[in-house]
Amino acid sequence: RMVQPAFTRKQLGTYAEMMVDETRAVREEWQPGREVDMGREMVDLTLRIVCRTLFSYRIDERTDQVAKAMRTLNGAQATLNLTPEWLPTPGRIRANRAIGLLDSIIYDIIDQRRNAPDTAEQPHDLLQRLIAAEDSEDPDSRLSDREIRDQLMTLFLAGHETTSHALTWTWYLLARNPEVEEKLHRELDQVLAGRTPGYEDLPELPYTEQILKEAMRIYPPAYVLARRADRDTEIGGYPVPEGSEVVLWLYMSHHDARWFPEPETFRPERFEGEALQQMPKLAWLPFGGGPRACIGSEFALTEARLILATLAQSFRPRMVSNQGVDARPAITLAPADPVKMTLEPLQPPA
Repeated sequence: RMVQPAFTRKQLGTYAEMMVDETRAVREEWQPGREVDMGREMVDLTLRIVCRTLFSYRIDERTDQVAKAMRTLNGAQATLNLTPEWLPTPGRIRANRAIGLLDSIIYDIIDQRRNAPDTAEQPHDLLQRLIAAEDSEDPDSRLSDREIRDQLMTLFLAGHETTSHALTWTWYLLARNPEVEEKLHRELDQVLAGRTPGYEDLPELPYTEQILKEAMRIYPPAYVLARRADRDTEIGGYPVPEGSEVVLWLYMSHHDARWFPEPETFRPERFEGEALQQMPKLAWLPFGGGPRACIGSEFALTEARLILATLAQSFRPRMVSNQGVDARPAITLAPADPVKMTLEPLQPPA
């Protein structure tokens, strides 16, 4: 309830300006013909965006450290470790160091805000909402630094990594499907005519959204989802006792030919018109579903659409190698190897 107001439509409009501003900065840094690790580029960009929009914090000089810490944590969480928790294995030491780095950044964000002069005008962002939040039953009770840290850590990690993976897979799929890429550029040219997109343009860019949704169908960044049964029930003929943890493999649903014919084919048109109407409501679940669906889903879709539209106006990234890229299932579904791409310039519309 405390976090929800930070993701209203009005707030998204404000965030959109910052999202585009950060993306334009990346577009200006990109040089035609330059070879980049697209995954790394998207991680850096989405990390800067989530820190600026939700915490009013500039993290530019520490993005390398955070990206490395994230890779370490992902690897640790995805690795089975049967040794006692007190045993300082190399992997456990690396994971603790990564957590320590992220903690130092987040506690620094909190300290800066708490120690700001009383005369300073405080941003109306998510961090300020958490600091000012009161317990409805005890007005004198505020969230501790540790409680705020826990909330920020969740949004800090979930708010950029999943979106960066979605965008990386999108660039990869566009490079391998030039007819889809060409249709994207036609839409951008027709709607934007060379100007930078804004929040108000998004309803006029349906194909841009369909491309991202199809990329998240094929490569859902959150590819599994866990829920705990709050009562005894039955699923598909199998008894599920109260308290049981049920794991939903969203990747399998997204690749089920009953809902998505030729599931390995990249076809954004699945998300338009009659095809969308015929799709079962919960066949596509990159953000989960129900009352505990991802609170930042609209934030992520807004961000991804603006980033894709802004960068695609100037560049057609091309794979350095013709080899495919395998997916690595860890905490999220990331590319197994760096997605090396060459930044091919795009001629502006006549």
